[in-house]
Amino acid sequence: MPPTLQDRDRVTYAALGELSTATWVEAGKTWDVGGVDIDGGTVSLFKSPVTGNTACQGGGIFNNFGTLNLTRSPVVNNTATGGPGLGGGILNGGTVMLKKSPVTGNDPDNCDAC
Repeated sequence: MPPTLQDRDRVTYAALGELSTATWVEAGKTWDVGGVDIDGGTVSLFKSPVTGNTACQGGGIFNNFGTLNLTRSPVVNNTATGGPGLGGGILNGGTVMLKKSPVTGNDPDNCDAC
């Protein structure tokens, strides 16, 4: 089983370059942006569920001018407390590529700007 990032603030990636990982991003709670915070660069998740995270915007994933590649990595049951249009599952300001990665059951929406 891959490592679990549970009840942590978030996985943050804020540099140019690339990060690839196989982990679970679960039950994080932040006041600003999601369980995964991408600020430029490329993040690739493989078999890495993003679930149960809560933030003001981009509850599961906040993508700011980056590239997000999800493969077999569901984004489910995340919450953006800031309201509709703020990406309960994913708030995207870059590029998102999904392969067998459902984005569903997030509140108030699944993927804004995807």
